[in-house]
Amino acid sequence: MNTRSDKPGNNPAAVPTLSAADRKAERDTRRHGFPMPRTAFVLLLAINVLAVLPHTERVPVWMLPAFLAVLVWRIQVFRERWPFPSKWIRLLLVVGGFASVIAYHRTVFGPDAGVGLLITAYLFKPLEMVTRRDAFLVVILSYFVLATEFLFSRSLYTTLYVFLVLILITATQIALNQSEPRIAIAQPLKNSLKLVLQSIPLMLVFFFLFPRVGPLWQLN
Repeated sequence: MNTRSDKPGNNPAAVPTLSAADRKAERDTRRHGFPMPRTAFVLLLAINVLAVLPHTERVPVWMLPAFLAVLVWRIQVFRERWPFPSKWIRLLLVVGGFASVIAYHRTVFGPDAGVGLLITAYLFKPLEMVTRRDAFLVVILSYFVLATEFLFSRSLYTTLYVFLVLILITATQIALNQSEPRIAIAQPLKNSLKLVLQSIPLMLVFFFLFPRVGPLWQLN
């Protein structure tokens, strides 16, 4: 009598298994991140620096060397020389950064302290950029970090600076969607400039025709 079941759930051969190459690729991703195009990686580092640059006075001085160390570490990870730091090291860096910002501003309220905490979380984000989703999250955060500069300055120079960095951030997002390992940096920059310029008429329509409402809150 044959007692063997032919149901798929009871068939060991039906259970999907990873090949040796797939397991190796998964280990490499955990150690060095997903295979990111070099142009996208260079643009990511550039927007990290440029988005934070106007806010250097809102974080403690020691955070700037720490940010430089984070960038160097991430470059070595991209070159497959070093692995990503452990979650405990990342947790220690973030907790220490938050504590130093709170001690620096002596409060967690107000635009300076709030933006300082946001910048601190943003500074250490490259060390968590393992998957493509993490890279896109850094790009989205870059938009928010860049926009916070308007809380402190609305001058012409600030507007021009934000406009130029906005083009770089959009170019980074475009470069991350490329499948080729090596692409010319001019290609995503050109496409980004087209997108930003095409959005200006819509921006003007919203600016002049959208009804004005009073602020829901006010920053002093």
